[in-house]
This record gives sequence, structure tokens and C-alpha cells, in this order.
Amino acid sequence: MSETNRSPEEQTLFRQKLELLLLTGDEAVLSHVREIISLHHLTFRHFNEAELTLPVQSSELKRPSVVFISQKENESLQDLSGHVDRLLTEFPKSSIITLLHDSSLKENLEGTANPRVFPLSQHEFFKTIKFESIVLAKSRSQFFAIQASDLFPMTSIDFTAFVQLTLNQRYLAVLFKKLVLTEERLERISRAPGLLIPATESQEYHKYIATYYDKSGASLKKRARSLFYALTSSWLTLLDYLILDYKTFPTEEVKICFENVRAAAKEIVELLQAEENLWETFKDASHNHIFKLWREPWIAIYAATISVKSGQGNPEETLIGGLFSSIGLIDLPAETFRKYIASGERDFSTEEKKAFENVPMTSLNRSLAKNLPLSENEKSILVTTQERFDGKGFPNQVPAEKIPVEASLIRFATLIDRGARTTMEETNVGFRFLREKIWEAENQNTGNFDPTLLEKIANALL
Repeated sequence: MSETNRSPEEQTLFRQKLELLLLTGDEAVLSHVREIISLHHLTFRHFNEAELTLPVQSSELKRPSVVFISQKENESLQDLSGHVDRLLTEFPKSSIITLLHDSSLKENLEGTANPRVFPLSQHEFFKTIKFESIVLAKSRSQFFAIQASDLFPMTSIDFTAFVQLTLNQRYLAVLFKKLVLTEERLERISRAPGLLIPATESQEYHKYIATYYDKSGASLKKRARSLFYALTSSWLTLLDYLILDYKTFPTEEVKICFENVRAAAKEIVELLQAEENLWETFKDASHNHIFKLWREPWIAIYAATISVKSGQGNPEETLIGGLFSSIGLIDLPAETFRKYIASGERDFSTEEKKAFENVPMTSLNRSLAKNLPLSENEKSILVTTQERFDGKGFPNQVPAEKIPVEASLIRFATLIDRGARTTMEETNVGFRFLREKIWEAENQNTGNFDPTLLEKIANALL
């Protein structure tokens, strides 16, 4: 029998946007999926596969954000692949998550190169937050918010823009690529509660902003926000590939995507060299659901900001290192991951600490295995973000003089990001005050950071 979930907390009575379509009869699998549904108040429908006849006629079922299937007990990988192909045709805008048997993991998985297919092993599904991460990314984080005031009449638009309808939560396109924006249309969309662009079109949006806005005052902040979107969009695409053990991705596409990340990083560093203070601009850049799990874009930019303003380290390598130095978190047990995001390693058990100490090397190993073209210094940064000035860090207890400055800046930026998400919300203190208090605490906590480095970065936090 089919079932529907509508949360009273995050959904209206008329909410119709279907986020997750479940096609499995496995009770253990369903039990785990329901935990994620409950945690994030996802809308969903469930069918045993025999109950759902393709092609689907119901308009509600035609456009789920994510379709989830699990390989049946005696189903071959070839048969499963055929099933996935049919789903890709039937749901042309949906992402397909496939839960594989362990026996299938040794077979040819070339079909997973499709950008809409996300394969999970039993361990990945049951023991980590990978399923949760993909569902949030594909159902709740596919758009970035922009303002109608970003746009000018009689300009050519090279991206699509949407509004989200109040009654059914669906997205309605109001701007289209190659459109010349008339004054009448701009006035009309300005009355809408908010505009959204697909994350995949962030590069085009940034090009528009860079064309019509200079690098001073409010214009600089608009450029900074659009650059954040461009950087984050390319990074999220790489993240899909980096965190999944059995997801394939053409080498050339990895290279192009990483080049987009590198180009955005260089441009962000250039903006950070301006006199204007961009701390608040980046802090408030986006509130997509996926960023409840992944904080790397903020950590990377905060660290690069400190690098630029203090003259310490290489800011571009700091930013790149910050983006990829924590992807190893994905291999932590799910509850350990959530605990770390909420409060860091402060309350870890002995077993959790031991698992956490593997994160730096896991981050490097995932990056190498997936052929990320990192520089040698960036590779060193990835494995030293948890090393301490007193030599008591991990994984290698690296002597202080051999810890890259960039790695220390990333670790300091992690404290800032955590404080922005916890202390600021709990106490309502200002962002600058928070940064100063973190610096004071670490300056007194001898052994964690090089005192000379702390002295040099003090003014960069203002």
C-alpha cells in the first residue's frame, strides 16, 4: 500500500512537492529511510515495485526529486541496470539512488557515470550519512536565492529563475535563458517573495553579476555572493563523486569541475584583497539544507579571508585545502558525524575519537583515488589540519615547524564556523565579537596554535 508523509512543522496543508519516491519492499531498508524522512520532514510516497506501473500517470508521482530503489535478493546487476534505465526515462528530472548488494560491488559499474545515478553499498547506506546527504542535496538544495534587484531591465539573461509557489511548494519558471528582461517583467517578478536560480546555473548568474557590477561597496558584496554560489555549485558536483565509493565520473569532467572550483577560488581571493569587510556577506550567503551537513565552503572562505588579510600562507591553496580537507568525515558512523557537526569532537567517546583521527588521511585518500589535481602543498594541507603546535595533534604528530600555515588557518576557521552556528545562535552575540573571543580563547590555550601565528592574524579577524 502507498503511504504519504506531510510534516506539520515544515509543510503547509497544501504541500504537494514530492521529494522522495520509495520503490522497495525491504523492511530493514524502509525503517532506515523513515528515520531520515522523520529527521528532515521529507515528503514521500512508498510503493512496492509491483504496485507502481510504468509509465506513471499520476501528476504527483511524475516529478519526485529523488527515486530510491534497492536491488532485490535475486536480481542481477544487469536486470537492476535495466530497471534504472527505465526509471531515468520515466523520471527525466529525478535523481536515482540505488542500494546495491555487496555481491554486485565487484562487477562493472560503468552505468553509475550517469550524473543522476547514485549507487550505495549496504555499509554506505546503513552506517554513514551518505544517503541522507544525497537526498538533501537533490531534494532541498538545488536552488540558490537571488534578489530581483540584482537584475537590470533590457539586459540579456543567460540563466533560469524560479519562484516557489506558496500552496503546493512547486517551482514556477519566471525567467528563461536568452531572454531580454523587459521593465514590465522585472516589475512583475519584483513583487514575488523571492527568486531562485538552479545551483547548476550559478556560473551564468555570476557572469551576469560580474558584467553589471563593479568591485566596490554593495556591488562588491553582490559579486562575492554570486562567486560563493559558483564555487559551491562546482564543489557540490565534485562532492557527489568524492563521497561515494562506487560512483564513477569521467576524468575529463572531474578536471573541468575542479578547474571551475580553482577559477572561482582565485577570483574570491582577488575580492578579499579589497578594503571592504566581507565576513558577514559570506556568513549569510546561503542557507540550503545540504549545508546543515557540509560546512566546507564557509570554512574555506573564512580561512582564505584570514590568509589574505594577515598575509599568512597562500590564500588560494588555503581555500582549496579547506574545501577538501574534511571530506573524510563522510566515512564516520552517522551519529559521530552529526555529533561533530553539532559540537565538534569535544564530546566524543574513545571509540569516536579513534575514528575521527582517520579523517585527514581519508580525505587525502579519497581525493587521490578520485584523481583530484591537487598541488603537493594542498595534499600536505589536507593531512595536517588536525595537527597542533605542541605536537599532540593527529594523525602524525607533525612538529610545529612542518605544519603548513594554511592548515592551521583552516583549523582556526573551523572554530569560527562552529561558533557562528552555535554560540551566535544561542547567545545572539555579533560575528566580530565571536571571532575576537575565539582568538582570545586560543591565545590562552597554549599548545593548540603557534602563538606567533595568532599574533599575526589578530587584526585580520576584525
